[in-house]
Amino acid sequence: LGIDIVTGESHEKVLEKIKSSYAIASLAFTDICPNFILEGISFNKPFVMTKHTGLSELATTGGIYVDPMNESEIREALEVLRDENTYNKHVEELKNLSLSHPWGEMAGELINIWKNL
Repeated sequence: LGIDIVTGESHEKVLEKIKSSYAIASLAFTDICPNFILEGISFNKPFVMTKHTGLSELATTGGIYVDPMNESEIREALEVLRDENTYNKHVEELKNLSLSHPWGEMAGELINIWKNL
């Protein structure tokens, strides 16, 4: 297995790389928009990602969240995904994961926040 760093590519090329990848990782300590991981989830690709994005509240399974400043934690997470049983468990979790958050539900949440201000 190798690591391919994807940067400066078109969205279509990035999606093709995700589709053909074993797993995906997003480890930036400044990344607050997990779209790359969400796209990987849409292809049932297990992931390793920074735990400070808020995605861990929605996608509680299917990947491993790490402290981006802890190299040993990152290394361990990548090694764990190499185990076939663990990898397959994460793939199955992703197949059953629902990240649905309809606009009507979001609107209701925003209205409740507004009412409480």
